[in-house]
Amino acid sequence: MPRFYTLSCVAAIAAATALVAGCGARTPLEGSEPAGPVDGGGGRRDGGDGGIGGPCRVAEDCNDGLACNGVESCTAERCVAGTPIACADMTECTNDTCVEPGMCQFVPDSSRCPPGTICDPFAGCTRRACSGPMECDDGFFCNGFEQCGPDGFCIAGDPISCEDGIDCTADFCDEMAGGCVSTLLDRDADGFGDSRCGGEDCDDSNPLVHPFAGEACFDMLDNDCDFQFDCVDSDCFGDPGCGRCRPLELNCSDFIDEDCDGFADCADPDCFKSMDCITPCLTFEICGNGIDDDCNGALDCGDPACFGDPACVCVGPLPTREFDCLNGLDDDCDMLFDCADPDCTGHPACMRPCPDRDLGMLIGGGVARGVTFMTGNDSGGSCGGSGAEEIAFFWTAPTTGAYQIDTIGSSYDTLIYVRLDGCAGREIACDDDAGGSLSSRVIVRLGAGQRIVIFVDGFGSSAGAYQLNIRPGLVTEGGFCSDGIDNDADGATDCADIDCRFEPACCFARREVCDNLVDDNCDMLIDCSDPSCIGVPPCPGGCEPFESSCDNFRDDDCDLRTDCADTDCCFTARCAGSPVCRGDGGIISDGGFCSSNELGVAQCTDRRDNDCDTRADCADTDCSPFGPMGECCDGIDNDGDGLRDIFTCRCFTDAQCAGVGDLDQVCWTRSFSVCAPRCTFVGGDSFCTMFLGTGWRCDAMSGQCISTMPPPPMP
Repeated sequence: MPRFYTLSCVAAIAAATALVAGCGARTPLEGSEPAGPVDGGGGRRDGGDGGIGGPCRVAEDCNDGLACNGVESCTAERCVAGTPIACADMTECTNDTCVEPGMCQFVPDSSRCPPGTICDPFAGCTRRACSGPMECDDGFFCNGFEQCGPDGFCIAGDPISCEDGIDCTADFCDEMAGGCVSTLLDRDADGFGDSRCGGEDCDDSNPLVHPFAGEACFDMLDNDCDFQFDCVDSDCFGDPGCGRCRPLELNCSDFIDEDCDGFADCADPDCFKSMDCITPCLTFEICGNGIDDDCNGALDCGDPACFGDPACVCVGPLPTREFDCLNGLDDDCDMLFDCADPDCTGHPACMRPCPDRDLGMLIGGGVARGVTFMTGNDSGGSCGGSGAEEIAFFWTAPTTGAYQIDTIGSSYDTLIYVRLDGCAGREIACDDDAGGSLSSRVIVRLGAGQRIVIFVDGFGSSAGAYQLNIRPGLVTEGGFCSDGIDNDADGATDCADIDCRFEPACCFARREVCDNLVDDNCDMLIDCSDPSCIGVPPCPGGCEPFESSCDNFRDDDCDLRTDCADTDCCFTARCAGSPVCRGDGGIISDGGFCSSNELGVAQCTDRRDNDCDTRADCADTDCSPFGPMGECCDGIDNDGDGLRDIFTCRCFTDAQCAGVGDLDQVCWTRSFSVCAPRCTFVGGDSFCTMFLGTGWRCDAMSGQCISTMPPPPMP
């Protein structure tokens, strides 16, 4: 079994001088992970506003959200890197690395052992007898497949090679994905990809130059990659050496002393009333800190929330008993509060500790496993659970976004509900069977650092072995418009979500309505862009001489090209960077030769109408099969989900998907005929059920998600 240890687990092991496996979840092999962004789109890897070397006011401005590279600090208003965590075990033949979130991983490396032996993660180099390959498997994928040799002893496998021959990618084997992953190359490891490869770093040889770096006003460099340098850059307006002081501090969050009075941002009196400088209101009052924390006009002991608080020496009218057993206050001033006060005996929240465990910010499959027998039945959700035993967990969101919480992999009929503000707080989600096969699944949208309580309960009186999984949710409903789940947690499900308006599953041909921004008759033309709307109010009675508006979803000049797909719009800032407007800005004739489709990144970015259907590149449904609001097959992360060219490149064979996007993809010929992730590498049946709905399964031979139902129509 692979060994992943949290730091606390490592400390306990060292103290007991015993190696115990399994204190964490499987994560990518850090030893072969490239420096730079992991989203493949050149975006930031760091979570803080400053980035290493960037400006800051407090240490939190520099926090990159990663544990393995140490704790970042703010020194002299500049972000300073922390000291990376060092991992080491007592086995010399393992590669010892730290993987997020702050766990030590020890991967066997048999190349460090003498011939005829293999690396055992516990015993070191050893000669192990075997009768079959299962007895030799060390549980890791990326270090190769161990075999039982002809002499009856285990032999090591060859490490997986992931080199794709593309200069602009960093290629590595990912344990979690179970295969090779390619990311945009980041040579200076500053979190931004090389602009020459489609990233945002204008100088990928200098880690202090990137879009989030502060502009140094006298070094002749464009530090922040905004095509302006030194005193020409607006960031230097407040520098006396540039002689461009403003009369007032106009921006109170840019770390710049714009009016050259020696005070920047919130330290400048000009900003005292700026929303950037006003402390946000809390939902509670901290008694005795001199601040009206909850902004109700009452301060400290003058606030009713502080009546009975020891800091207020029990001022104000006193109740005769503890009237609230969950507020953290000594309501009746008897020096006992909440469950410690005998007045709360028998209160549901005081019958046993709740939650049972704190999962911190753990992300992944199996963040918690166990059984619900003998855990107690003290709670229930709006969708059930009042008759079954349950277990509860604190969990904190590491970043702002949507998160999927499910029990896929559990052995009984589970039920999940989520609450804010503690075990008795407000319920924000509850589900019984949305995960398929009696498992439960909810998606919640949370802010960074927001803490929730997750209850794993049972339907009826069911109890058994559970597995709790927490993964980042989707940023769009597009591509998952028939699973009955609000995948992006925006309150709209499947075809009711605007993200699905171009999905084949959501298009039911009918007469085009000419003013609702919907393709009603499923011809990929919207409202006044559809010929059937010519002369129908509010559409003009005929064609205009050119595209009069570049953001109205209409083909104003009836040339079958809409908005940024029309070369008439190339002069606008919105459309100047579109594929149609690159270079000379036009669609290049294909010299009379027409292929049957536009296939792959090359044909989807060459400005040619390769298949002679009057649409080129991203305007062609072969390159954007799910409509103009979805991903295009152009090597760019168009929809901002951190992945390039997933579920978007038209294909008819697996060879046409080789090297496409950020994941190992195959051609899903039995459904959408687009390049999509090899399902055997991303969760198997669970992946297919999770993202496509019940009735879908992973075909191990082809790597496609397939269904026993008729295939959906080809977009």
